[in-house]
Amino acid sequence: MNIDERMHMLQVNIESLHSNIAQLVEAGQISERRIDKVSAEVDKLSMHMTKLMQTMDRLANIVIRHEERLDSLDGGQ
Repeated sequence: MNIDERMHMLQVNIESLHSNIAQLVEAGQISERRIDKVSAEVDKLSMHMTKLMQTMDRLANIVIRHEERLDSLDGGQ
């Protein structure tokens, strides 16, 4: 293999590497967008879970107060 053939092979390899790098960059950008979307959904879910827990706490307090009221009406038994 002469020097011109080697130079041509190097050029082909470099072009192939550039193509692979471009594909990897594109795949990375797609993954980053997906991660951002999932992160936003997780944030929404977390907010809803917080609201749900607060509602459950309020309901538990209502139940406790009703039980105490019923106990007092039953004569403290």
